Amino acid sequence: MPDHDSPGAVCQEDDPLLHPDRSTGRLRKQDVYLIGMMFVVNYCNFVCFSLIAPFFPKEVVTKGGTQALASWIFGCYQLVVFLVCPQVGKHVSHLGTTFLFVAGTFVTGTACALFGLLSMVEDFHAFIALAFAIRIVEGVGAGAYLTASFCIAATEYPARMAFVQGLLETASGLGLSTGPTIGGALYTAGGYWMPFAVVGSILVITGLLSTFALQMHSRSRNDSRAHRKVINHASGSLWDLLRIPDVLVSGMTIVCGAMSIGFYEPSLELHIDKFLSSPFEVGLVFLASAGSYALFSPLWGAAADRMKQPKNLMICGSCIVSTALVLMGPAPFLGVKTKLWIVILALLLHGIGVGGQLVPPLRDMLTAALRNGFRDDVNTHGLGSGLFASAFSLGAFLGPLIGGSLIDVISFEWSAFLISCINASVAVILLMIVFLRHRAAHNCQSANNF
Repeated sequence: MPDHDSPGAVCQEDDPLLHPDRSTGRLRKQDVYLIGMMFVVNYCNFVCFSLIAPFFPKEVVTKGGTQALASWIFGCYQLVVFLVCPQVGKHVSHLGTTFLFVAGTFVTGTACALFGLLSMVEDFHAFIALAFAIRIVEGVGAGAYLTASFCIAATEYPARMAFVQGLLETASGLGLSTGPTIGGALYTAGGYWMPFAVVGSILVITGLLSTFALQMHSRSRNDSRAHRKVINHASGSLWDLLRIPDVLVSGMTIVCGAMSIGFYEPSLELHIDKFLSSPFEVGLVFLASAGSYALFSPLWGAAADRMKQPKNLMICGSCIVSTALVLMGPAPFLGVKTKLWIVILALLLHGIGVGGQLVPPLRDMLTAALRNGFRDDVNTHGLGSGLFASAFSLGAFLGPLIGGSLIDVISFEWSAFLISCINASVAVILLMIVFLRHRAAHNCQSANNF
């Protein structure tokens, strides 16, 4: 394998993902159907993840637990996804994207439905133990599904990878935004069990329906035999991928973006409940961030597909997120009291910025991998997809854990400011890398002119 980020790589300007012999990006009817089904399943998965935000923390506190304990239950899902995704990515060519996609969705939906039965458990310790166990199983299913979906986007739509990923992130944003609203509404209407029974059932059904979309797409491929041949080729390992500096920095950006989401998901309710009177109203406030995230993600994706340097977008996104978190408290040094409209404005900005942190990095990682000697095949796409999903889940796990623990010790305002500082630090690191790469490329071009 070539040296990582060698001078030749610095001077190289072509994007290997846009090589002329790759897909032109034209979508067929089968492609639209497949992307549409992936959109629906992705939406349902994230509704399943986020619907507990408006009411579950209070359920834990009512049974004798703490905010930190609720955050652990909320975040263990992401810890499991973080551990599962790299393993799934390594074996995606053997297990197959169709099996991982369908089986992962089925497991996640079934676990979601089972979570609704916890209302029957009276004993506190049994309630907590079962909550952890079910969320862990749910995380295993989500890890398989997420890795498969990103691998499909990278393998089947290379020329429009970031745009397709942006659409999937739109579904994620819609799921995250409407999940708390749906959860709060169903909880108000039918009690604790109803949100999980309804969403879990829908997720299982859509997962099974996706089997037909994947089979239809597979049959429509004219190069399926050549595709299967590529799958059998060996590629680099996960460790080789992580040794590439660009991949590592992109992973850091993903972690920080997901951390900022995970920070406020379980704790924002207690921060703004003095302004609101019901879980449904709390759910409506959650629409601000994830709604703007859903709206802007395809735009970030379209821009990333056209730019040779996606890190510029990642810098912009990190700066916007950092600003939003300062306002979300708001930070104590601003001397401004917490007001609902300021929190909503901060959530809107956060949703816009986090799209810049989460959509461009996958393309940036795969481009760096191909430039550093990785084969352009499903194994590499699986490794990159698994790493992307794993990095997101690590951040989504650390966010509630750090946020819940800090809030119990200091306050929401100071906790939001600390997460803001972390995101600002990543923006500075990205800016330094872009500057140094631009300078190295300029020097290399000048040397070649002589």
